[in-house]
Amino acid sequence: MKIRREKYDVVFNFHGNSTSYLFTIFSGSPEKIGLETHRFKKNYTHVIRPVKNIHSVLLQLSYLKYFNIDLSKEDISSDFFIPSEAESKVEKKLERMEVKNFILIHPNATLESKKWPEEKFAKLNDLLIENNFSPLFVGAPFELDVLEKIERNSKNGIKKIIADNIKELGAVIKKSEIFICCDSGPMHMGAALKKKILVIWGSSNYNVWHPWMTKFVVVKKDLDCMPCPGYKCSRYKYPRCIKDIDVEEVLRSFKELIEKN
Repeated sequence: MKIRREKYDVVFNFHGNSTSYLFTIFSGSPEKIGLETHRFKKNYTHVIRPVKNIHSVLLQLSYLKYFNIDLSKEDISSDFFIPSEAESKVEKKLERMEVKNFILIHPNATLESKKWPEEKFAKLNDLLIENNFSPLFVGAPFELDVLEKIERNSKNGIKKIIADNIKELGAVIKKSEIFICCDSGPMHMGAALKKKILVIWGSSNYNVWHPWMTKFVVVKKDLDCMPCPGYKCSRYKYPRCIKDIDVEEVLRSFKELIEKN
């Protein structure tokens, strides 16, 4: 097998770990750009000093300092493209379900320290219905067990839609009135689609990862161990940052979000 080695004029290392460093070094580029916080920074030809504790979007845009680009007058909001066929497929699913003007809820996250309990999502579903709202849960096929657990714990049952891929997920989010979720990838999709978002927050750094340039409210605890990497709770028997958030507190924040113009 013949491996072709490409050469580039400039390589930007956005990640900063050992693997991305090796890709950067072996790129053949005369200009290797990284952040001052990256590993092996002495081997970069140009090191950028970022502002600490800023949003991830601004951190990535700080690389443009290399080109002396002024972003002060630029639109730096995000976007998410949804193909028309994905929108059409989702519209047909919603029509069959007779769902309109719905509050969308995505109840999952990658880490337990970011995942609100299914039992609390079930109670939130019941309270929203009692307050004359129409909640709709969304998940991928591999998240069906999470939706089923919520359904078992809800006295009213739940309405749910399965998004077969990320394009359909984006289409469902776009159709929603308000999006309720944990700190997750779908949260950032909702922000890119300029939706009103209620985030039930866990272990991660709010300043770095909150929804970008959209209207939102965040429900979170203020524990002295926050933020943390989130892989395992080293302070308590369980991640209190997310598990101890009350349903009533989320409902109050939801009503607050409705009032945001």
